[in-house]
Amino acid sequence: MEQMKMVNNLAQEVLPNTDIVVFDELNKRMTLDSFEFVVTGSSSTTFPVLHFTSNNSNNFTNQIFHTINPSGTRWYATPTRLSNDGSAYFETMAYDTGAGLYKFNLKTPVILPNGGRLAFRAASGYGGGDMVLYKAIYRVEQ
Repeated sequence: MEQMKMVNNLAQEVLPNTDIVVFDELNKRMTLDSFEFVVTGSSSTTFPVLHFTSNNSNNFTNQIFHTINPSGTRWYATPTRLSNDGSAYFETMAYDTGAGLYKFNLKTPVILPNGGRLAFRAASGYGGGDMVLYKAIYRVEQ
């Protein structure tokens, strides 16, 4: 049996060294059907992470939302990197550096056979000031 869930947040401040957890559904087969988010503030500090194991401390290991630039370097999925490098997962809907407003939509559902943990975090050295808004719709097998 599947359970459909939706989580959203209209505005939450991103704090240094603190994850904003959207969902934590590890050890359950799940599908992330829809995910959209807006970052206001800096284009280079706040980013989503989707871990597929309980080891969620690293921004790249066991985490599928990082990007790879044309020279082969992996990066956090910040608005700048998503817009400049592209992403298999996200479509850029708005990128306005003048207003400090960046919006992204998930391109296609993501199936996570062992569940996942979706969160936002900030890059090291982040001084504060970013806000994140999001909506996620997902299904979890019970």
